[in-house]
Amino acid sequence: MSHPPVTGREALVAASALIAAAIVLYPGAASLGETFFFHDIAHHHYPWRVWAAREWAAGRIPVWTDLASCGFPVLADGQTGVLYPLNVLFLLLPGPQALSLLVLLHTWLAGFLMYLFSRQAGLGRSGAAMSAVTFGFSGYFVSHLLYLPMYCAYPWLPAMLLCADSVVRDGRRLFALLLALCVALVLLSFHPQLATYALFFLATWSAWRIWRGYPSAGLVESPERRRLRLRRAPWLAAGVGLGLVLAGPQLYATAELTAHSARAGGVDIQFASQGRLPPQELVNAVLPRAFGYERPADVGRVYHHKGDGYWGNGENYWEDTFFLGVPGFLLALYGATRRRTGFGFFTAWAALAALLMLGSLTPVWPIFRLIPGMGFFRFPVRFAYLLTFCAAFLAGAGLEGARAALSSTADPDHARARRLARGAAIAVLVAWAGAGLAHAAISVQRDRLVAAGREYFVGKAAREAQMLAAVAGEVPPWMPPAPRPAPATGPPAWVATDYAGGDYYGWKAERIVADVQASTAPFGPRVLLPVGMALGAIFLLLLPRRHAVAGVVGLQLADLLAFGWGFNPTTPAEQVLARPAALEALGDPPALAPPRISGFERHVPIALQAEAMSASLNMVWGWPDVVFPSPLRTVRFDTLTTLAGQAITVYPTDQLRELADRHRRLVDLLGIRWLLSTERPPEGFDLVRDGPVKVYGNPSALPRAFLVGDAVLATPDDGPGGWVARIADPSFDPGRTAVVERPLATPLSGGPVAGGAVFEAYDPQSASVRVDADRPALLVVTDIVYPGWTATLDGRPVEMYVVDGVFRGIEVPPGTHRVEIRYEIGTFLALLWIGCTAWFLWFAGLAAAAFGRFSDGKR
Repeated sequence: MSHPPVTGREALVAASALIAAAIVLYPGAASLGETFFFHDIAHHHYPWRVWAAREWAAGRIPVWTDLASCGFPVLADGQTGVLYPLNVLFLLLPGPQALSLLVLLHTWLAGFLMYLFSRQAGLGRSGAAMSAVTFGFSGYFVSHLLYLPMYCAYPWLPAMLLCADSVVRDGRRLFALLLALCVALVLLSFHPQLATYALFFLATWSAWRIWRGYPSAGLVESPERRRLRLRRAPWLAAGVGLGLVLAGPQLYATAELTAHSARAGGVDIQFASQGRLPPQELVNAVLPRAFGYERPADVGRVYHHKGDGYWGNGENYWEDTFFLGVPGFLLALYGATRRRTGFGFFTAWAALAALLMLGSLTPVWPIFRLIPGMGFFRFPVRFAYLLTFCAAFLAGAGLEGARAALSSTADPDHARARRLARGAAIAVLVAWAGAGLAHAAISVQRDRLVAAGREYFVGKAAREAQMLAAVAGEVPPWMPPAPRPAPATGPPAWVATDYAGGDYYGWKAERIVADVQASTAPFGPRVLLPVGMALGAIFLLLLPRRHAVAGVVGLQLADLLAFGWGFNPTTPAEQVLARPAALEALGDPPALAPPRISGFERHVPIALQAEAMSASLNMVWGWPDVVFPSPLRTVRFDTLTTLAGQAITVYPTDQLRELADRHRRLVDLLGIRWLLSTERPPEGFDLVRDGPVKVYGNPSALPRAFLVGDAVLATPDDGPGGWVARIADPSFDPGRTAVVERPLATPLSGGPVAGGAVFEAYDPQSASVRVDADRPALLVVTDIVYPGWTATLDGRPVEMYVVDGVFRGIEVPPGTHRVEIRYEIGTFLALLWIGCTAWFLWFAGLAAAAFGRFSDGKR
């Protein structure tokens, strides 16, 4: 059955309703007086965007920062969203307001674009409304707000399919331009995993539409029509290709950084298996509290992804959550059974996505990883993105089909639909009774279950301790040891918990049993709500009134909002903008190459994250930190910071302190002048400011540029570790000797160098150093070596050496000289110009189409 196209009035009504729903979901953000400031969004995505906006305002392309990781190609990481057009909000508004509007905008876009696609794909208004509500307010979408790039990438899948459909079915070439825009936006957003999934889904959808056609739109299928659709396929390819060109600068930069990271060439099967969905947790689609409940903001410490509210076997609660709403789930099941061209595609993909979410537990997933691009990702549970999309569309199709069949006895599916409705109602009531029986059984056997749970957790901890002990025996002496196991009765030191003492494993078992009791109480909200939603939806569908279908959509929206409301709490804007108390001791950073800070204890309580400037919050205040929490951190720098006890790791504090004490000279080499910590620091640090977050000074920290008079050569022939073994040697003194990996042009005589090195100019992408030396020396600049950085000596190009595994070294002769170091982004700049030209041509093509100068290609 075909439906009339979307009118302006219909689009306005749908858009307004979805805006209102978004405001209900996030009232604090809608007031613009509050914003989202918790977990990754607080110490990753917010400071990155604030910093990038400042760089744009200063007239610099934010390709590099000196405020993280001793220098980092921050644009290449992609998560910073430097080139994502909608992040322009951070240029126009203060950070908190910009973040709130960005989230509200994408919440609205997800629902509205899904509405438009569903109408294009053949659903009526009620079905499209059900699809829009299910997709735009799904548990998967709401629970992943803390990963802002994922939240920004999420809405563009239905937009891409809408544009592809318009090109294939109607030959509307204008939509090839719009497809290019959507492809560019999903790539620039920037979450490579979701973008890859979306593009792969687009490819399969387009192939399906070209081959099967559109009989539901009233067109008679014929070989001629199929050939016509095949002739339109190049326009689809052109749209995708143009989108890749528009996003080309970002893709190039990310590919370059990936080649230097641990993900070069893809990830191994063990790493990729992290984040698979335990099979039993497939029930999260309808019972989101079946294995506990835990918001990201509930986890009590920074850099923890699992507290005690969630007790399932997955990585954390929000990754495994893909709540579809009870009415939506039931209707999606019915929609999957409808015999209609196009619906089978969504059913097949929903089943495939559910299998892929299980990761290595199913043979499908290893095969899927062979597809180009799929081998770089972990967390296969994120295929829930495609499952949610398909289920949302099938829910809309199921609503229309069920309503049509139940409201007319002339419909051939009438009797079948009534049987299914009765069967569904009976199944819900049986499940309700079963929950009551389970609750009674758990209450009777409570003590036995707690004892069994405690025994299980103690045994699991013992097995992990044995595994870590075995690993520790294989680690070379200069490498960090394996994390220490948990105490016999207490939690691991790196686990965030509100455990107050006593028997941790017994306490944990008691919490789980109590949670299961609450989840099975027949008259408790966790049981009554889904039962009421299911029976209410069935009842409304059986009513003869035509407006009852709106009640089903309302029930679905209420069910999803009940889950999502409060899941992402907001913080007053003035609190986000408040200056950290620790800065009272540090003051404002010097203008030229300020000394670095570090947070020795990264896993601070959430209440102290701003004061401790955890993760990237230092970028808001202009102080450089030695760590950057990027999955594309270079392998070499990660090794150095871990040796110095400064990396973001699972090691407990005492183990990090041991590493820092053992390799204290590496701490000095990193130039860590100030240490912010809630814990006792390594030896040699002086207390500067007391308080919940203490500030310690390091008087032996090396400056960010200095001269050495000796160099030792480290090659792979030196044995395992090479340069790592050299710098980890207790006799290594980085202030006097440099470790290089190829011979210098002028051998150094050894011994101290009289003179020094002073920065005369410094910004994130260039530096000028005045050098005064009494003998040939090596200038060491403790910023990382990376493609694009070049050096000149008194205006003449000179070679830059890799020093101490990661840093920059330039040979200087005796006397006074000026060394210029600059980040030359030649290839990137060329691609940026190509991208800008492509954007200009895109706008020109869109303008031409708007004025009727671009053929729509209809035949």
